[in-house]
Amino acid sequence: LTFRLILAFIATSIIPIILYNFFAYYNTAKIVNDNMQELTRTNLAQVANSVDVWIESYEDILFQVYTNDDIIAMVEHINQSPDDLTLVTGQLRQNLRGLFYTKEYVKAISIITPSQDMVFYDLLSGYMTKSSWMDNIGMSRQELYDILSNDNGTNMIPTRKAGVYNTDTY
Repeated sequence: LTFRLILAFIATSIIPIILYNFFAYYNTAKIVNDNMQELTRTNLAQVANSVDVWIESYEDILFQVYTNDDIIAMVEHINQSPDDLTLVTGQLRQNLRGLFYTKEYVKAISIITPSQDMVFYDLLSGYMTKSSWMDNIGMSRQELYDILSNDNGTNMIPTRKAGVYNTDTY
């Protein structure tokens, strides 16, 4: 009788409690998993929007460069007569610098000519002789110019870390 009472107690109280705990655990795990997936989707959508804004900032500046008659004339001057290269590159760099203050996401812009002259403004380093991104792409100016000039489209070339400024990695 004692054995039957213990068996009945186990069957009516302990086994249902164990089954309920398993059910509750799997139900909670499913809810947490669904919430994490939704948060991940929302986060990825926000990242995609941020990246789109960044890319649009670069495309806007590229459009300004392509349609600015002064910049086009300076690049043509660099291509045709490298005699006063320092003066023209300085003027071109000033024009590029003026484009930066309208777009906070844009950190560097470079113009590479067929003669491998490179004029850039780099907001991160502030250098006039060395671009922060050029050393980190793993190709020479000639290779970069060939890739970009043969395609005649918008290209995305990822760079590695350009530098650390004010504890922010760029």
